[in-house]
Amino acid sequence: MNDTADIDAREDRTTIGPLLGIVLGLAHGAGANLPQYAWLQAIALSGALFICFRAERAERRRINVLSALSFSLASATLAHGWLGSTLVADDALGLALGCCVFAALMIGIAFLPAAAIAIASVLVKKSSSRRFAPLVLALLYPLAEIATGELVGFEWHATGYAWIETPLAQLLPTIGIYGVGALVVLLCEWLVLALDTLCIAPSETRNVARAHALTASAVIVVLLFARWPVRIAPATAADSGVRTRLVQTDLPTRLKFDSLAATAHVEELVALARGGHADLIVAPETTIPFAWLQLPEVLRAHVRSVATRPDQLFLVGMFDFREDGAQLNVTHGLSGSPGSQTPPRYAKHRLVPVAEYSPPGLAWIADLLALPYADRVTDDSPDPAFAVAGTRVKNTLCLDLVYPGELAATAPITGIIVNQSSFAAFAGERVRDQFMTIARARALEQAKPVVIASNSGPTAAIAADGKVIARLPSHGAAALDVVIHPGNGTTLYATLGETGWILLLVAGSVLLAVISRARRRPD
Repeated sequence: MNDTADIDAREDRTTIGPLLGIVLGLAHGAGANLPQYAWLQAIALSGALFICFRAERAERRRINVLSALSFSLASATLAHGWLGSTLVADDALGLALGCCVFAALMIGIAFLPAAAIAIASVLVKKSSSRRFAPLVLALLYPLAEIATGELVGFEWHATGYAWIETPLAQLLPTIGIYGVGALVVLLCEWLVLALDTLCIAPSETRNVARAHALTASAVIVVLLFARWPVRIAPATAADSGVRTRLVQTDLPTRLKFDSLAATAHVEELVALARGGHADLIVAPETTIPFAWLQLPEVLRAHVRSVATRPDQLFLVGMFDFREDGAQLNVTHGLSGSPGSQTPPRYAKHRLVPVAEYSPPGLAWIADLLALPYADRVTDDSPDPAFAVAGTRVKNTLCLDLVYPGELAATAPITGIIVNQSSFAAFAGERVRDQFMTIARARALEQAKPVVIASNSGPTAAIAADGKVIARLPSHGAAALDVVIHPGNGTTLYATLGETGWILLLVAGSVLLAVISRARRRPD
């Protein structure tokens, strides 16, 4: 009888950890990329770490691994739910196959962050390595997020994004979004270790652990709720502004590729792009889903007519082809000056897996989706030097903006960051709000304004301090006129990238090791 009770108790302990991991993961995913829910992410991450650390200390390693994986998987699933709802639609993969594909993608996104938590939990078990656990996890967790983005093709719920409206935003020009994420993880683990120590420490040392827990809690609360002005010293805003017009065409995907309606679509685009006296005019990604030379001459002339002055710049998303015939997702830059038959173009660097290219082993997904275009490719040719009103414009297409390193090469001479996107395939506001948070983070990291022209939103202008200047409502064809003040100079993060915060953590680990060794040395 007692043996049966012991088995039931062990099974309950084995189940409760992963179940709590799922609940905390859903809370963590609910706050992903949403600054108003940074507190929720902090609580959820701290709770998940506490569960995993306690399980490891109690020799229940399987519970630790399952809890870490369930937390990470639940977080990824809720944060990327907009992708799942698209995949399971009847005109996409359908419920059964869509769920399978979505689950596979979420496991890919969840695996490395879960592994980082599990590794840190092992360090907590021994007193000799316990002190290194916060620094190790603070290093591994953001690196896992970065590696996931590179391997899977996208990863939109990195920890640092939710903190752009807290005092930590002041660190973005120095250590970037992943450095901020490392600091958040460090603080959360510091709090968890203090609480864990309270559970196991003898009475004479509990006061020290209690003081650590209260200090960590106070720091997190201040970071969450204080509203300090963001000061960006390395770069300044130019006095003169660039008159900008952002176009939102709101053209459904199923209609955009209708070649019979190409003339009507071009006319609608030109009508939205004209008007006012804008220096910079930006249309969405692939707003004309054809190559420049595929358009009839009359339509090319119509598009060229938008920019009538030599100092104007009209950025229009289209397709193009490499010399080998492979398809490119590009932006053409048009001005009122006489130019070559084909205007200069920028080719998208980061392609969307499945939607734009077939990852190894997943080509069957694109076949089932019956996408109306072939696999796209990237292009190694140098980016064009788009400029308007004496200001250098750095162009990005959709996912290019998610990767901070894409902006590094031209950071010192960039005045305005432009992004052209299309989220017409995704319903709801979650994906659009997440992308706005990403754009605000890039503005803060680079100390440069960011403007977005998207097919169905977000279409918005963001100042160099990360504040939204103006934004169109999602859906509905419209144009947004706004004056943008370019940023001058560069930031430390734009120069060092992720190297800065990684070196700080490594240096901290070395210093801690030296101090620990000195304490153990006999007199």
